[in-house]
Amino acid sequence: MIAISCPHCLGRYLLRPGLAGPGGARIRCPNCEHTFAWRPDSRRTATLEPGAAGTRDPFAALDGTALREAQARGELFQSHGPALVRAYDAFRQGPEPAESARFRRALAERLGIDLPAWRDS
Repeated sequence: MIAISCPHCLGRYLLRPGLAGPGGARIRCPNCEHTFAWRPDSRRTATLEPGAAGTRDPFAALDGTALREAQARGELFQSHGPALVRAYDAFRQGPEPAESARFRRALAERLGIDLPAWRDS
């Protein structure tokens, strides 16, 4: 079985290997009904919203290594603030509203970045 997680709701599921081809699989999350592409060679996924095929994962433009290094230096927002805000904005554009806590959990799980809590406006 292949462990996958929905990039929208962070639901975790097991995918039978026969259901994914060498290029991956297109998956509809049974929890939130978000559709995304899964590739076996990467933890990243490409979001496929209805009518927006090929829209990228909100985390795709973020370099996890550079983010972790900047966080270790205490310069995360100074160095990558605009990119983090763009990723958060993209994350919130899903079919259901996405609060900041879910974005922080996804960022920690996907890229190993622990953000402090902030208030949604």
